[in-house]
Amino acid sequence: MRFTITGRNLQLRPSIGVYAKEKLAKLFGRHFKDPAVSQAVTVDIEFSRVTRHHRKGMVWKADAVVILPKHKEPLYAEVTDEDIHSAIDILSEEVEREIQKYKGKFVSLARRGARVAKKDLRLDPAARLYRRGRIREEGS
Repeated sequence: MRFTITGRNLQLRPSIGVYAKEKLAKLFGRHFKDPAVSQAVTVDIEFSRVTRHHRKGMVWKADAVVILPKHKEPLYAEVTDEDIHSAIDILSEEVEREIQKYKGKFVSLARRGARVAKKDLRLDPAARLYRRGRIREEGS
């Protein structure tokens, strides 16, 4: 997994980068068990301040762009919050939601293919592979 952490118009402390890496690395380790897939993931995180003159309110903005293998479009999450650490926490939840949506598409695609295959496989009722006596017409 490759992380790129940048700060737009501000200097980031190294502890913030370490905190963000730990949060997202744990998240990707939970969702992608295969080491080959987890090594191919690229995560770009950018922190910025929404305004320079405000001291209170939603002033911290965190963006994450996740590039997954075999996926055409990157996953994108954006969060604005009062504290940079809580912004990272909420950002990890948003990224997790995007990953679950991404993985759910593969499951639904497989199920859709199975439904089509089952529909195409129309057998004659006499060719059913049931036990004897289960269906009335096949009894005796």
